[in-house]
Amino acid sequence: MKLKIIILILCLNTTGLLAQDYIQAVGYRGGFTNGITGKMFVDAETAYEGLVAFRYGGIHFAAYKLKHKAANWKYSDKLFVFTGFGVHAGFFNNYDTYNFLSPFRATYKRNITYSVIGLDGVLGLEYRFIKHPFVAAIDFNPFFDLFGPNYFNMHINNFAISIKYCLQ
Repeated sequence: MKLKIIILILCLNTTGLLAQDYIQAVGYRGGFTNGITGKMFVDAETAYEGLVAFRYGGIHFAAYKLKHKAANWKYSDKLFVFTGFGVHAGFFNNYDTYNFLSPFRATYKRNITYSVIGLDGVLGLEYRFIKHPFVAAIDFNPFFDLFGPNYFNMHINNFAISIKYCLQ
């Protein structure tokens, strides 16, 4: 009897995961921070995403916690809005210096090796294809470097398009 109850509980717990279109996906993110991305859902709305990106002659690692909500069930049940937050760390080789208060002044480049640690925010739209195991997303990902050559650096121009292949 106990075995039947345990099997019933396991079956009921997995039905929530089957209500999603996918559980895991891996793909490419193209934009200011472009690289390889992977996403894994832990429940129907919450997902964790990791990013390994290449920019400024170095490597950038990021991890996000995302919440997904249906954008508009009336027109499409495959379009979702996602928001979230995360952290990043990276090692870079090139650095562009500019004065934020003088936007028309030319930037100059310095070849230095440095590391950064910071906080990220995410806002985006995701479309899940019905007949194919692909997901397309467009997102806005502002991030703030808390540690680096300027101690505090803000990047608000980080837009990207992602294409992911659904593994499950």
